[in-house]
Amino acid sequence: MSRVLQYFDGGSICPFAQAAVRAPAGVVAVELEQLDDDEVLVSQLSAFTSATAAAIVLAPSDPASHAEARTLAGQLFGRLALACHQLNHPSATISRAKVLHDIQCAQADPVRHPLLDLHGSPLFTVAMGPAYPPAHPRYAPHLCVVMTWQFDVVRATLTHPKVVARIREAMRERTGTVYDAVSLYL
Repeated sequence: MSRVLQYFDGGSICPFAQAAVRAPAGVVAVELEQLDDDEVLVSQLSAFTSATAAAIVLAPSDPASHAEARTLAGQLFGRLALACHQLNHPSATISRAKVLHDIQCAQADPVRHPLLDLHGSPLFTVAMGPAYPPAHPRYAPHLCVVMTWQFDVVRATLTHPKVVARIREAMRERTGTVYDAVSLYL
């Protein structure tokens, strides 16, 4: 878990990610040794509930370029879709190949952004990693996908609009762009 600890120790500058890591509800951290280790992913993600602030799933390796990172993040997203499907429908008989095929088709569509849900609640999923410059909001010391509950983001926006506006303005000043929490990989 040393790679996960680097993330928790401030290895990401994204203020939303830092807030999730510091949240009293806690974080589920999954460090994959193999991308296709579905049993480990499902087992560890079963602890990710609406009472948990976020889940961080670290890829088994760190790609050398953005192109490689985008590909690996997409593959990891597919595995997460499969894990969520298995957690949502534990007795379903649909094949893994079918779920992965469906998510790959959705990812290939330039207009749609596939979303995950867990136990009926939608999730934001963003990829972060070392291919980004350290000042970028998607920088992290290792390639990972961070999942947060959409209702937590909406709640924060509604209950603390000035704080969220300051965070977004700070990110705009630092990076020159508005942060996109919809796209898996920027």
